Amino acid sequence: MTTPSEEEAKNYEKLLNSFRKREVILFIGAGSSRGIGLPTWEQLLCKIAHYFSKTLGENFSKKQREMVEELFECQKQCPCKTQIFYSEIAEIFRQCNCNLYEKTMCDLLSFKEKHIFSKCYIKDHERQAHQTYLENLFKLPVNGIITTNYDLVFEQKLESLRLKGWESFTWKDVNSWKTIDKFVRTKNFIFHLHGKIDQFDSVIHTTTEYKSLYGGFHGNENVKVRTFSNLLFTFNTVLFIGYRLGDPIIPQVKKFISDSFGLIPSWYQLIPKGEQQLDCVQEENDPIQLTYPLGATDYPYTSGLSRWVENLGRNINQCGIVCKFTILATNKAMESIVFQGLIQYIESIDKVSYETFDFVGVHRSDDWMEYQVNSSTAIIIICDTTVTIERVNAWLAAIRKHDHEQKLLHNSLAYIYEGDNCDKEKLLSFGIKLASSCTELENFINSVVSKSK
Repeated sequence: MTTPSEEEAKNYEKLLNSFRKREVILFIGAGSSRGIGLPTWEQLLCKIAHYFSKTLGENFSKKQREMVEELFECQKQCPCKTQIFYSEIAEIFRQCNCNLYEKTMCDLLSFKEKHIFSKCYIKDHERQAHQTYLENLFKLPVNGIITTNYDLVFEQKLESLRLKGWESFTWKDVNSWKTIDKFVRTKNFIFHLHGKIDQFDSVIHTTTEYKSLYGGFHGNENVKVRTFSNLLFTFNTVLFIGYRLGDPIIPQVKKFISDSFGLIPSWYQLIPKGEQQLDCVQEENDPIQLTYPLGATDYPYTSGLSRWVENLGRNINQCGIVCKFTILATNKAMESIVFQGLIQYIESIDKVSYETFDFVGVHRSDDWMEYQVNSSTAIIIICDTTVTIERVNAWLAAIRKHDHEQKLLHNSLAYIYEGDNCDKEKLLSFGIKLASSCTELENFINSVVSKSK
């Protein structure tokens, strides 16, 4: 029988393997931002209550204040229902004075207000530890980030690091997409599930707003959000950071995924060591718990989390992927026996990862191409006979444009199945290899892996 520590070590290794295959999405909450001076949900509501009392005076009635105090007390008695009580408090503020409510929220979450959280409570060295945490976070090989935070901390960090190719959007943006097909395998995104502060009409904070968003998941509303969220949990392992045990988002997501799709996700939850017994009892199919030790500083959560993420990146790389294949294929090709056999073969090789993209549908921007070229060891193109040689050549030209070190020049391969309508001499002029059978595909993969090792 394994001990809890042995069990956690095994689970940690499984998570490492998911990172090495680039199958992980981070789901990040407010707890991970305490080191930058942003308020927790409770602090945010307390500050709004202070503003309302100070600004509105008697217009913020005694009855409304008593209702807010009572709901805060209810939350302390039953922390597992935090979202219910806190969203009802937010509802009171919004109904009392929606303009002041919006202004206060925007000021607090965009650092326009010199409030206690950003100036007095947070010290410079803790703020620096949080910046280091963010830098290490963006070094991890993740597919994207889902967050319930309204702030723009991730976007601001991406800008300061000059990292391109990331896309930020909210649930409202997802609903406006004409199609979500191209986002099935989307990479490098920040999905604000509950909206973001620079698009205040997308912010989900009050009881009415939560019911509108999550209630709609089981009706005809928000169908695209529902489908998109399902795809993210279907194709990825999810790591929750910045949520306590018993946080309402966990059962909320579990219920949504389970009720709507019958899916048991592959997911993990990172929590401070020693917190396992503090909140609600873990239930069946809840996220697998991983813990991080608190730092021996006066800002233990921020320093402990920063160190854990840094070590995670180091452990991923120590026994990491030796090579990565990027596979461009048409929808018809993806359904073929050749394609399925190729994927199974790559998955059977240790320390080898892959990504697949729709040859026709993917958005081939310069940023996207540069990222794929820089992160790939080899590129495989699999087409049916509906794709012209001109289109294949266009892709190869785009690849070569960003292959400054020419590392892919002789590590690329094209496979045209169901006949041969391609001009081999033109393809060969790009320095790529051609395959005419599954065996040749496997031989190509073996040669790339062998050279990489």
